[in-house]
Amino acid sequence: KFKSDTRFPDWMAGEWQVRAIIDEVNLPLGPKYKPREPTVCSGKNQLWSPFGPCFLPAAVQEEEGREVYYRYRWDQDIRGVHRDHPFNFVQLVGAYGDGYHPQDVEYDYSIKTLTGRLMSPGSERNETDTSVAIRKIRGFGTERCSTCSTFVCWDMYDSIVLSDDTGERKTRRFEIITSFHIVESTASDDEGEFGDTIEALQRVALYLGPSDEWYEETKGFAVVLIDFKLLLRRVLQSEVFV
Repeated sequence: KFKSDTRFPDWMAGEWQVRAIIDEVNLPLGPKYKPREPTVCSGKNQLWSPFGPCFLPAAVQEEEGREVYYRYRWDQDIRGVHRDHPFNFVQLVGAYGDGYHPQDVEYDYSIKTLTGRLMSPGSERNETDTSVAIRKIRGFGTERCSTCSTFVCWDMYDSIVLSDDTGERKTRRFEIITSFHIVESTASDDEGEFGDTIEALQRVALYLGPSDEWYEETKGFAVVLIDFKLLLRRVLQSEVFV
């Protein structure tokens, strides 16, 4: 059973070390509709991704099998368990960003929007090329259950990318569906924590936006499907560096 908005089960709270493998990439409408950002990406003919510009190369199908590592965090407070959006965005940029450095990353819970700026490789400090805003449209998650070992969530976002140099603005939509499953739970250290291990399958669907040349022809269908295999290992308190 799915519930509106995305709130995660208690067993997902904390910080996790993630190994992500790009398992499969599909262009369901063909390569003609592959989203590209030659201007926003400082002249590079690369593929847009939900994490910002230039984070996957144009020959994205050659990326199948690529393995990256990053950390991901779910916070727990009176609202329940939810993503630490600024922390996670910085980590994803580090994993997929090909040298881009995020700055001034913030999340506004009232409008469910993450904002930040990206400094391109080789830029001087405080010199940024691109502004990014990622706004959550809607999300659903299965019923939270402290005794359940599986959780599935689906989220839809709009990503707005603005080139500081040219003023070019791109708005695109993407969806992410992820199935998490606990596969291991063992006592870990003297603090009595648990070193949980989670396996997850994730699909990211990318859509063209109104400013794209072929937007009308796609009729609202996804132009890129990217499947990931994820392995998450809880970061123990003794491993967290303040």
